[in-house]
Order: sequence, then structure tokens, then C-alpha cells
Amino acid sequence: MNDHTPAGPSQLSTYPMQPTASVTIEPEVPLRVRGKRSKNYWEPIFDPTKAPPVGIHDWDVSGKTSIEDLLCRSQELEARMRKRSQTRWPVASFTFRNCDFEGNFFNIIFKNCTFVGCDFGSCNWKNAKFSNCSFKKCSLSVCTFEQSQFIGCAWDCIGISGTETKFFDTTLSNPLDFIAAAWTNLEPGILAQNNKDAPYQSMRLEETKTKVARLILSNNERSSDDSTYYKSVEAYLRQIVGSKLSNCKYNIKNKTKLWSNIPALPIFYAESIFLRISGAVNNWGASVARPALVGFFIGVVFTAWYHFFGITPSFKIAAMKSFDVTLLFGYTKHATSSICFFEQISYAANAFLGLWWYAIFVPTIINRISRVR
Repeated sequence: MNDHTPAGPSQLSTYPMQPTASVTIEPEVPLRVRGKRSKNYWEPIFDPTKAPPVGIHDWDVSGKTSIEDLLCRSQELEARMRKRSQTRWPVASFTFRNCDFEGNFFNIIFKNCTFVGCDFGSCNWKNAKFSNCSFKKCSLSVCTFEQSQFIGCAWDCIGISGTETKFFDTTLSNPLDFIAAAWTNLEPGILAQNNKDAPYQSMRLEETKTKVARLILSNNERSSDDSTYYKSVEAYLRQIVGSKLSNCKYNIKNKTKLWSNIPALPIFYAESIFLRISGAVNNWGASVARPALVGFFIGVVFTAWYHFFGITPSFKIAAMKSFDVTLLFGYTKHATSSICFFEQISYAANAFLGLWWYAIFVPTIINRISRVR
């Protein structure tokens, strides 16, 4: 799984520039053994038959729209930036295919770029901005992003690590898509060669996604806007339950602690459904208007219910009862022992939904008014 990746380089807070005056382009790079391509079968870039890049990208993107099978190093980029006296390096509408990135990158802007089969391992990125970029079958398992941004990016089959994919004060605008795109190898033949199976890989992937979702939440809490932060809350809370479900299924398959895992499975499914519905009510904490409208809708539904089934003689009285029970303070007044069972069940259902709504609406109001994240 993704957390098996080897340790990457330590985080660098600054990336010193060497006093090189000109761009040096080496014609060829000695054939290297890239660990992820040759050994890490859980990575989307895994291909034991593919040789590593043997050429170096000079970071001159003028007059071309793509490169393929090249090593993209920070040394060449720094040299070209110095030569042109630029403090930032923009790259727009460019495609990197099967490329390896290596080194400490800073002050680089990718806009509308596409990365396919690229390895970002062993890289540190500082003040980097990826805007409306697309990542497909790329590995971000051993890399660090500091004070960087991923805005409006698309993700498809990416490799991540719960311990070696690091974000520091970095914004990721669509955490749900990022987490959902996390990939691991489930091909039976390859897994059999490594004494693993698909349920184990899936379980480990869900654990990794939970760790990364928590990391993204922590970063977006400090450095993103409110909308992105609450998306991160949704991604993390949903992923926690997903990880529990995957772990429970794996234990049942391997007949581990069946006495606790079998009854826990339907509970986790119910928790997942209830959590998603509850989160949708207040948009995972982002909206106050939405739960207010839900509360109004509950009142209207039970007003119609009480009047339609003859529990009250008029809409006015039905609305008063619905209001009382939904806000909980009128339940004991109306649900007495002298009424019929159908009425008692109606009041109980109204009170339950009212309690559920109240538990969401009031904390949302309090958090938005009295708490600053």
C-alpha cells in the first residue's frame, strides 16, 4: 500500500539558489533505478518494464506544448530563472507525460497543465501554484508541498502516502475529489506475487486516505477560505466511516473477531447514511439557512400530517402542535396516555425529527457566530 513508500527528503523551508550564471543541459542521465517504477506495485506509475528517463528537461516551454519521458530537475529551472532574471516561472497549457520531477522547486506556476504518469517523489515544492491542472496516474507519495495551492485541479488515479505526502500551509480546493482519486493496485496477478490480496490493499488504502484527509483538513483550516474548509470537513468525516467499513469487511473476510465485526458492519453502514444526511442538512457546517429551511419543512409536513389524518380539527391547531413538538417543548403536553397509539407514534416521530434537527441547527448557529476557526 501507499504507506510502504520509502522515506523522502526532509522538509526544506528555504531553497537556496546556486550562483550559476548559465543554463547547463546535460545530454544524458545515467540509467537509474527508480524505486516506485521497479518495486512499489501499489503506485499508479508502477511499470517494471519501463526504463527511467534518460534525458533532462531544460524548462524551455516556448514553441512546444508537451514533453515525454524526461527528468525535470529543479537545478535546470533555477538556472533558467536566473538567466532571465525571473523570480517566478509560469508554465501554461503544457503536458508532462511520464516525467520524473526531482529537487526543490519554488515560485513556479502551472496553469491548465496536464500531468500523466508523472512521479513527484523526492520533491519539495514551495510557493507553487497549480491552477486548473489535471493529474492522471501520478504519484505524490513522497513529496512535500509548502505554502502552495491546488485550485480547481482534476485528479484521476493518484498515489498518496499517509506519512510521506506532506502539506504545510497548503490549500487544496477540492479535497473530496483528491481523496476519491487515491489509487492502489488491485490486479490479482501482481498482488499474488507480493503475497497480498485485494481486500487488504483496499483496507490499507482507506487508512491512508483517512490520514491524508485529516492532513488536508488541518491545512485548509489555517490557509483556505470557508468553502474549502467545510469541504475538507466533509471529506474527513466521510472518510473516517469509509475506513471503518473497509477494516470491518477485511476482518470478516479473514474471520477475525467475528463476534464484534459482524454486528458492527450494519452499524457502520447506518452511520455512513446518517452522517451524509446530517451533513447535507447544514452543508457540513457551512450553511445556516439550509437547516433553517429543513426545520420549516419538518413543521409543514407534520402540520399536513396532523390535519390530514384527523388528529387536529383545523390547520391552525395542527400548525401549533407541529411547532410545539418540533421544538420539543410541547411533546409532553400533546403526547398523553389518553390518546390513541397512532397519535402517540405521530408525535414521537415529530419529536425525533425535531430533536435531530435541533441538534444540527443550534450548534451550527453557535459555531458560525461565536467561533472563529
